[in-house]
Amino acid sequence: MYIRTYFSLVVLLMLSVMPTRGIAQPHPAQKHLDSLISRLNGEKIDTIRVNLLNQITRTYAGIDLEKAKKYALSAISEAEQANWPIGIATSEQYLGNVLMESGQRQEALSHFGKAYELFVELDDAEGKISMLYNLGNIHQHENRYTEAFDYFLKGIDLAEKSNHAGLEAKGAYLVSAIFVQQHNFEKARAYAGNAASLFRKEKNYTELANSLEIIGVSYLLEKDAENAKAPFLEALNYLDTAGNDFGKAKIYTQLVECFHNEPAVQLDYIEKSQQIWERNRVLSIYTISNIGNRGTIYINLYQNDSLRNTMPRGFAMSKAELLQAADRDLKQGISLANETGNREQLMQFYRAYYRVLEVQGRYREAIDVLNKSHQISDSLFSQENKNRIAAMESQLEIDRRDKQLAINELQLSNARRTRLALIGGAVLLFVIGGLLLYQNVQRRKTNAALLALNNELDEANKVKTRFFGILSHDLRGPVANLIHFLRLQNEAPDLLAGDAMEQRRQKLAATAEQVLETMETVLLWSKSQMERFTPQKQMVPVDLLFEYLRLNIHADQPVDVKFDNPEHIAVCTDEDYLKTIMYNLTANALKALRDTPHPQLQWSAATQGDDVVISISDNGPGISTEQTEALYNRDAAVGTKSGLGLHIIRDLADAIQCSIVLDTGTRGTVFKLILSSK
Repeated sequence: MYIRTYFSLVVLLMLSVMPTRGIAQPHPAQKHLDSLISRLNGEKIDTIRVNLLNQITRTYAGIDLEKAKKYALSAISEAEQANWPIGIATSEQYLGNVLMESGQRQEALSHFGKAYELFVELDDAEGKISMLYNLGNIHQHENRYTEAFDYFLKGIDLAEKSNHAGLEAKGAYLVSAIFVQQHNFEKARAYAGNAASLFRKEKNYTELANSLEIIGVSYLLEKDAENAKAPFLEALNYLDTAGNDFGKAKIYTQLVECFHNEPAVQLDYIEKSQQIWERNRVLSIYTISNIGNRGTIYINLYQNDSLRNTMPRGFAMSKAELLQAADRDLKQGISLANETGNREQLMQFYRAYYRVLEVQGRYREAIDVLNKSHQISDSLFSQENKNRIAAMESQLEIDRRDKQLAINELQLSNARRTRLALIGGAVLLFVIGGLLLYQNVQRRKTNAALLALNNELDEANKVKTRFFGILSHDLRGPVANLIHFLRLQNEAPDLLAGDAMEQRRQKLAATAEQVLETMETVLLWSKSQMERFTPQKQMVPVDLLFEYLRLNIHADQPVDVKFDNPEHIAVCTDEDYLKTIMYNLTANALKALRDTPHPQLQWSAATQGDDVVISISDNGPGISTEQTEALYNRDAAVGTKSGLGLHIIRDLADAIQCSIVLDTGTRGTVFKLILSSK
């Protein structure tokens, strides 16, 4: 086996835009062809006829190129008669493919050019990309690598702009083939790897396998058979997933090159490949390689005892049988290589067959075969040198263009950075302007809020001034009366006597109690107005609150007071705040019950969802709307005569987030305190 054979074999097939063609064998697609031709004969619609002719062209391209050319020309003729541009372009493309496969590259170039111009007029991106790749293929076969490279790069650029990942991957694959031919294996693997990545995303497993095959071939050409195995085996897995038997057969042939010192493995891969080709009755260039390579392995086993000892125990061929098999396979390989005109295969098989003839003692024939091998080698060497020189020239041109591309990219990068800097500056200015505008709006809002607060504070100060003025008058009057009475008693003790004196004392005692109550209420209210004085919440049992009221209630007359807390509820609040609220409500209720016959007062506690409701009810005369206004209106009149108790209750309740619900009427009053139980 020789790497050069596989290199030329892979690259030629890889670059072909048509399926692998069988040689002088009946093709299983004939039935499909007969069906298409039958439909064509009965079809009248011109566009459908053109499509059928193109399908027949594609199918015949794998069987009979002359017939394929005939149908392609018919397709062009009918598409032109129908004045159908897309049909003309597609038919020109198929004819170019057939001519390319036939080796008529100049004629193919003309038809690809026409197809490309039509696709440009139609603005058909996919058609333009395909034609660019086909035009590149022709230049590559003619060793015009620079022109081929240009076409492939244009196709890749258009595929990228059209967001066509599959065609972009195809372009990268084709470029990798150029780099393989120029022995630039690093770049070949880079492009093939990129193509494989794109094909993997597209789940195009056949093309993915072809890209992996390029990577494997690049390693073989570097005489690195070990690294070539992995991409070949990975390609084999993807081809198995895709159900592509022909692809698997090709990879089996490539893998033979990876196991030079393992003839058993080589023969196994050859057998697997041949089974596929023979099952499908296709005689391909790979089939010829398999036959000749098998003969070469047999002569190696015949001449090398150490190699023969590596064969498994089940291998039963004797040395005589090995020599006979080598003679048979190499003669067949030489015959088929002659028919197909594959000089590289012919040269390799001649060299192996020389060894067979030499062992057989047929020296004259051996010398004749060796001379033929040298003649072909000289011819190939000359052509190889020409190709190498062309490749070097193309590589220089490609390197020059790569440098220009790098310069262009640097300029674009600088322009991009400048544009980004300008955009960043504009955005920064916009953000600064926005922040200034935001600050201005916020300042206006803050100033408006401060103005409103100042107005409220001014109004509150006026109310408090008025309140303290009323309070001063209400407190000074009773105290002055008390002092006046004490002086009068001291200076003229006999002026008042008997019942008049007792009546005056009782009145003064009541006045003093009223003053004391007013002062206590004012102190409590003042405490609630302290901004830094905050409630200290904790779980407080309602029974404890009821006990506090029971001990501190002092009524002027007997009142039936009841406390009801069957669930023994606890509430989360500030104990002192709530005690003060409940005490004030109780005191107000007792005052309201003074003139009520059979007075009754009841405190009760119950749960309501997540809340606790503590209520006080009495059977008194109720309270007026003016009196209740202090509970809900902070602007209500404030004074000792109008009552401070409800103001205190309102402010303390707000501090501990307690809601107050009032229900009053002629049959009594109910206050409900609603608090959270948590």
